Amino acid sequence: MCLNFCCANRAPEGDVVPDVFVIAAKCFKRNPADLTLESSPYNTDGWDSLAHITLIHELEDAFNIEISPIDIINLNSLADVFVIVDKNINETG
Repeated sequence: MCLNFCCANRAPEGDVVPDVFVIAAKCFKRNPADLTLESSPYNTDGWDSLAHITLIHELEDAFNIEISPIDIINLNSLADVFVIVDKNINETG
């Protein structure tokens, strides 16, 4: 399971890209350099259903956001992750 780490209690400021790649890499047990915006459950080893839910939980904790069930279902790539995180940060900010 993905563990909380340095950015978990930090307020979302500036560019979230490095944090999202680090969070995803930990959840998928991958190197962040192995991930791209096109990374998805279909082409990324370690991105299974449990890792998907873990990713959602870690993103919510790290950025102090709540991701809707519809967004969780529609999250199909890391590009989608950035859109959803950005949308939620802007809604709560």
